[in-house]
Amino acid sequence: MNQFLIYAFIAGSLWGTWPLFLKASGLSGFWPLLVTYIGAISVGVIGLSFSNKVSLPPLKGAMICLLAGVINGIAVISFSRITSSSDKLASISG
Repeated sequence: MNQFLIYAFIAGSLWGTWPLFLKASGLSGFWPLLVTYIGAISVGVIGLSFSNKVSLPPLKGAMICLLAGVINGIAVISFSRITSSSDKLASISG
C-alpha cells in the first residue's frame, strides 16, 4: 500500500478522535489543553530524536512556524471551549 495513504489514514483518524478523548477525560478549562500539548511536544521531541536530519532551521522559517503554532493554539482553545460547553449549538434529529 502507498505510504502516503497509510500516513493520511493515521493522521485523519487520530486528528478526528483526540477531541473525543479530551471530552471523555472529564477535565475542563485549561488542563486538557496543557496535558495535550505536553503530550504533543513529547511525541515531537521523541520523533526528532530518531531522525538523522536534525539541524536548526532558518530563522525566518522558524518564526513563521511559531506564528502558525500560536494561531493553532488559539484555534484549539476556541475549539475546547465549544466542546466543553454544556450548551447545544446544534443537534441532529431523525
